[in-house]
Amino acid sequence: MIDAYFPIIFDLGLEEDAAGTVEEPKGINFLTENDWRLLLEKSHFVSYEDGQLILEKGSQRRAIFVVEKGQIQVERAPGEVIARRGQGAVFGEMSFLEGSGASASVVADGDVDVSVIAEAHLNSLLASVPGLATRFYQTLAVTLAYRLREASDRLARR
Repeated sequence: MIDAYFPIIFDLGLEEDAAGTVEEPKGINFLTENDWRLLLEKSHFVSYEDGQLILEKGSQRRAIFVVEKGQIQVERAPGEVIARRGQGAVFGEMSFLEGSGASASVVADGDVDVSVIAEAHLNSLLASVPGLATRFYQTLAVTLAYRLREASDRLARR
């Protein structure tokens, strides 16, 4: 599984396909293959069925989630889809960074498999592996910058 994610790491919000799913980027990535392996070794695997709630808006469940298979929908309110993401996409990063509740709900769009890296495991790795925190947060910063640009572009097109 690791090879499938290594070039992707974080979904950078590129153009959507006809179904509205964002194609995952192949470029910006500061994490090494070993970093990614360590992160996934600390994760647990969860499967969801179509329409099942993965993460509820306001939830205090702080973790990093990685879509291993399938698609997810990000919703600000039930049925109000603001983004679709596919394999390799990461979500839960805002709650992780802010230490607050989830800013949106995430729902399975079809059958979805997700790896979940709990905050405690992630913080332990970031503190113990030299350079991992720098690479992780640099990748996260670029990811959030692209997502902000994507949101700004969508607002400008309205």
